Amino acid sequence: MLMGLGVLLMIGIQIWNRIFKMGRTGQSVGKKMLGLKLVNEQNGQPIGAMQSFLRELVGGLINQIVYLSYLWMLWDDNKQTLADKVVHSTVIEVPKS
Repeated sequence: MLMGLGVLLMIGIQIWNRIFKMGRTGQSVGKKMLGLKLVNEQNGQPIGAMQSFLRELVGGLINQIVYLSYLWMLWDDNKQTLADKVVHSTVIEVPKS
C-alpha cells in the first residue's frame, strides 16, 4: 500500500512539475536550476498547461516508437525537439541577473 502511495505521489509531482509549473512559468525545477525557460515561439510567453501536456504527450509517444524526438534537436537549427515543433515552443536561456 505504501509503494502504491509512493507511485501516486511520484506521478503527481511529475504532473505538477512538467505540466502545470512548466506550463505556467516556463520552468520546471530542473530548467530553473539550469537557467532555461520553455516559451512560445511567436510571443515569448510560457506555453500554458494544455500545450505543455500536449508537448509531453507527443514527445512521449514519438520517443516510445522511434526515440527520434530528443535526437531531432541535435541537427535542428533552433535546437527544437519534434514535440516543440508540434506545439510551437522553444527552450531559451534566461539571462542571469
